[in-house]
Amino acid sequence: MEYWKASGRLGRFQQEDISWEALGRAMKDSTASKKRFIIKATMDEIASGKTMLRRKQWTHDRCPRCNEEGEDYAHVLLCHHPEVGDIWDEALKKLTIWLNINHTRPDLAKAIICGLRM
Repeated sequence: MEYWKASGRLGRFQQEDISWEALGRAMKDSTASKKRFIIKATMDEIASGKTMLRRKQWTHDRCPRCNEEGEDYAHVLLCHHPEVGDIWDEALKKLTIWLNINHTRPDLAKAIICGLRM
């Protein structure tokens, strides 16, 4: 983690906004593909329109779903295209099942799902 702190490449995130302890636990318990995602998300390098344009892999920075210009990481998470709602609902169903399988307290599971729906 010291490398990332010292790199000066934390994108729009500030070092104090990152829970380095939680990030370390997430990295330790994750698969290689999830580790790559965690690093890219932390470094604001997710393959958004802005990133793809900067890498010269796209000729524009528009969202492929809603066509809004300037697609960045925040837009990827918050895009209002109707398709996204369906994908989000399916992900929450899978999370609910996972929480139940892993014996999460029902009130805590409900709070997590409700919070994510907001």
